[in-house]
Amino acid sequence: SLDQLDHKVLHHRLIKVLRLELGREFVLFDSSFHISAKINFIKNSKKLNLTLDLNNKIKNKILSPNITVCLTLLKKDALEAALYNCVELGANKIKLISSSKSEKIKKNYNLKRLNKILIAAAEQSKNFAINKLDPEILSLEDYLSDLKNIKTNKICFDVNGQKINNLNLNKKQDLILLAGPEGGFTDLEIKNIKLNNFEFCKLTPTVLRAYQAISLGLGMFRSFI
Repeated sequence: SLDQLDHKVLHHRLIKVLRLELGREFVLFDSSFHISAKINFIKNSKKLNLTLDLNNKIKNKILSPNITVCLTLLKKDALEAALYNCVELGANKIKLISSSKSEKIKKNYNLKRLNKILIAAAEQSKNFAINKLDPEILSLEDYLSDLKNIKTNKICFDVNGQKINNLNLNKKQDLILLAGPEGGFTDLEIKNIKLNNFEFCKLTPTVLRAYQAISLGLGMFRSFI
């Protein structure tokens, strides 16, 4: 939160990590607001000695329609790439879930690192309104149960689905985009997804990696809906 900045952490990131110099402009942000800032004084000292010029606090732009990406757990590198791409391509929210063929939740599941990836992607893409990841990872079954009575466009990416222009979409409603793990969903999971009113969308005539599918699919819907 901008109102709860740790000055020591900020000083370290600006000077030691980003290596910003006097007069350099940058942006401070959280999921609600962003502020343009500029370094106007630095003293070479081990102690905190840095002052900033801050401009007006600006409310972050919320991209519309609201798109929630429902992403099954992937291997480390693929998951990190998918998360970065989701922010960069305009997701409003990302929810991690587990399925029969997804990667298993490990004790060393590094939520802190994943949230740092979201922040880095937000810095690059200026999609400042993205929220942190929900630490609770639901099973696909539980997540679908939570969506049962929610009226929204529900899309699952699948090589056997329809083309995007053949989908029955309500353009006044938000979207939930679901991508399977490597190896796809099981037949039982696909049946359950269909029972929860998801439409199946074909992205290409080829079989894509999971992180490629969610990235391409999100980019298509953010661009054309």
